[in-house]
Amino acid sequence: MSGVTGSAATTISTDVLIVGAGPSGLMLAVCLAKLGVDAVIVDGKEGPTRESRALAVQARSMELYDQLGLVDRVLAERSPATTVVPGAGSRPFGRVELRGLGAGVSPYMEVTVFEQSRNERMLVDALGDLGRAVRWGHRLEQLE
Repeated sequence: MSGVTGSAATTISTDVLIVGAGPSGLMLAVCLAKLGVDAVIVDGKEGPTRESRALAVQARSMELYDQLGLVDRVLAERSPATTVVPGAGSRPFGRVELRGLGAGVSPYMEVTVFEQSRNERMLVDALGDLGRAVRWGHRLEQLE
């Protein structure tokens, strides 16, 4: 992988290259780090996302957080989504109850509000705890 930091080009050798440090790339990086796989994660941004493009985490993500030892942090920082009121303005279409939605399917039965920016910060911290870091301000220019 070739990257540019300032005016100096660098070459990095790795078994796995992850391009993009959004929630999926960061989750993959944490999983690979836990398995001891030599992986590098790069992102052209200067740091984690500050705004949130996603607000909720589904049960399967919660199950993965549990496997990675991160679920307690998510549970401590989350807000459960209990109901949705679809519609616009003063014309709601009723209420949709979300409590217990995944009963019998997952131990995480609610839709969990854990916005993307908090999710990314948690995964970046977890990666750091594993001795790894995102190479912020790096973008893939060439792959050989």
